[in-house]
Amino acid sequence: MFAQRLRIPGPAAVLSAGAVLFGVLASGCSLPTDAPTNSAVQPSGSAQDAAAPSPVTPQLRFPNKDLTANLLGYDDNAHMVRFQLVRNVAGGPDDGHYETDPGDPGQHRLPLSAAPVVLSAASLCSTHDVTVDEHGTGTTPCTPQQLIDALRGRSVYARLHVDGADHIDRVSELYHP
Repeated sequence: MFAQRLRIPGPAAVLSAGAVLFGVLASGCSLPTDAPTNSAVQPSGSAQDAAAPSPVTPQLRFPNKDLTANLLGYDDNAHMVRFQLVRNVAGGPDDGHYETDPGDPGQHRLPLSAAPVVLSAASLCSTHDVTVDEHGTGTTPCTPQQLIDALRGRSVYARLHVDGADHIDRVSELYHP
């Protein structure tokens, strides 16, 4: 019955490929093997274009943010820093301590940027000196590899800056006695 290719007279009669195929198969007929898989061509900007899946873009979690975090380790397989958001709670014997942020208690992972700034207060670099600014954040420069090595053996409290691509571009260790 349908020995020829289906011809559609104009844009007003344009049907989706699925509707045409459904109609043909429901009537008990089959299309010839040389029939195109998309016999109904829609003009650009049509409803079919709007329904077409768009490329998936990754959702950024912390772009252009400053975070206070407990750095929990480094995932060598994914090349990402594991961390948990924390907040400073006043009081106690050390005049404050860090606890997990109750608004976001989960663990997160982000990669380091290509050239992150890493600043140690006492333990990231092996200088054994305490070097901090007026906010208690580290001032001794370290290499990214020193950060990664330090995170393999212990956790570290730090202030992080995350760039617009969701990469950690600054790590400043937080000093606490």
